[in-house]
Amino acid sequence: MLELETEKFKAGDIIITYQDVWKGFEDLSVYEGLNLEIRKGETVSIMGGSGTGKTVALKMLVGLLTPDRGDITVFGKSIIGISEKDWVAVRQRVSLLFQSNALFDSLDVRENLAYPLRIKDPHIAESEIDRLVEEKLGLVGLPGIQHKKPSDLSGGMQKRVGLARAIVTEPDVILWDEPTTGLDPINTRRIGSLIKRMNEVLGCTSIVVTHDIGTAFEVSDRIAFLFNKKLILTDTTENIKKTDVPEVRNFLDGRFQGLYGE
Repeated sequence: MLELETEKFKAGDIIITYQDVWKGFEDLSVYEGLNLEIRKGETVSIMGGSGTGKTVALKMLVGLLTPDRGDITVFGKSIIGISEKDWVAVRQRVSLLFQSNALFDSLDVRENLAYPLRIKDPHIAESEIDRLVEEKLGLVGLPGIQHKKPSDLSGGMQKRVGLARAIVTEPDVILWDEPTTGLDPINTRRIGSLIKRMNEVLGCTSIVVTHDIGTAFEVSDRIAFLFNKKLILTDTTENIKKTDVPEVRNFLDGRFQGLYGE
C-alpha cells in the first residue's frame, strides 16, 4: 500500500501540488494547465463562478476523477495511476466533506461515523468507536446525538455530522465542497468558525471550494481564483481584497454576469 510519510512534513511545507493539470469531459474543457501548491497547516479557498471546475479539483485529490494530463502529488507521492488499495491510504489522510453531506440515511449518526473507522481498521473495538464518535461530535458542537437518524436533523446539523465523519479518522487534510451552500446566515457563520477551529484544534490543512466571498475571506490564508480554465490569481486574503486584476475585481464586486458562466 502507498505509504504517505506525513510526519516528515512540518508546518509551511508543501504537501499537495497540482502540476500542469488538464481535465475535460467530452467536449467540455475544465482545466488547461492548473498549477497550485498547498502548504501544511494553511487554509486555501478556491473561488470562481459556476462551471469553472472548483469541485473537480477536490475530486481529483481523492480519486473520484482522474486528470487527463499533468501530475498531482500528496505528501511527496504522485497519486496518478495508483491502485484502489493505494487510494484507501490517501483517503485516510485526505478527507472530502461533500456538499450534499453524503450521509447514509438508513444508519444512525454513530454508524455513519463508524463506517470510515471500520474501513481504516476492520478490527477496531466498539468501545474505541464510541470514544471517537463522542469526541468528534463534541468537537462540532453536537454531543449526544449518536442514535439520531440524519432525517431527524436540520440541514445545518447534517452538515456538522458530515464534518464529524470527515474528521473521525483524524486526517491531515480536509476538503470542503461548498460547505455553506443552502445554509442560513447563522449556520454559515457556524461553519466558518468550524473550518477555523479544525485547523487550530486538529492542526489540519483545509482546501475550501466556495462561491461565498464572506466565508472565504473569514477562513482563508490564501485564495485561488479560477477563470478561463486556469488559476489566474493566488494570493493572501488581504492582497486579494486590494487586487486590481479585472476578472477577480469583477467577481468580488458582483459584476460577473457573462464572465463566470452565471
